[in-house]
Amino acid sequence: MTELGRLLDKDALENDSGARARVKISVPAAWADDTALVEITVARTLVCARCDGGGCDGCHRSGALRGPAKEAARRVRIRLPQNLRDGVALRIAQPFGRGSAITQLWIEVRPSAEPSAAVRRVGGRPEKRRFLPKLVLGLGLVVGLLAVVLAVLTWARW
Repeated sequence: MTELGRLLDKDALENDSGARARVKISVPAAWADDTALVEITVARTLVCARCDGGGCDGCHRSGALRGPAKEAARRVRIRLPQNLRDGVALRIAQPFGRGSAITQLWIEVRPSAEPSAAVRRVGGRPEKRRFLPKLVLGLGLVVGLLAVVLAVLTWARW
């Protein structure tokens, strides 16, 4: 199976024997409405997603996993889904690269008034496409040109 296939195949992700970490964040609901790109700086020590911190084979019975030592290597960017409702869970494969023992990062995103301290929005609001005003302007120009052509043809006949 190809690398992309492993990322898109839910069964392959479920059967992955690598370590899975969990992060919980909050973001303003308006960010999701804009499908914002956010950057999360995850903690160095992360909760094991397999056992929720209880201890399992995936985390060597510790309940915790260690992310990369450097803060810059622990930054993960995600694009928020459009509607958070009560919250969503996103699964990121190989969040810290192929050399990391953590093969999946589960990010639980909940709407709130303020973003979590470890979360920041990257870039501004995406520009909303407004097709209707351009369409109306285009149609207005076409109608105006037709009116001028008809007026010139009518005037030329007199």
